[in-house]
Amino acid sequence: MTVTEADIRNAIQKTVVGIDAQAIDVAADFNTAGIDSLDHASILLELQENNGLVVPDEDLAQCRSIQGILTYAAAH
Repeated sequence: MTVTEADIRNAIQKTVVGIDAQAIDVAADFNTAGIDSLDHASILLELQENNGLVVPDEDLAQCRSIQGILTYAAAH
């Protein structure tokens, strides 16, 4: 299953309180955008449940931005 930018933004909006997912630059690191590690895990869990994207712990660093998740999803 493919993961789109819209899927990622929807996951962010659904799981992170007080963040405007549409305002996050695709290349912005989640920490810079105000997304902490717990929220990061929640976003990836949401993407796993709804889009089938599984990111092992050793690959989490590759998925620290919207672009990072898109690149990772395209490669796996």
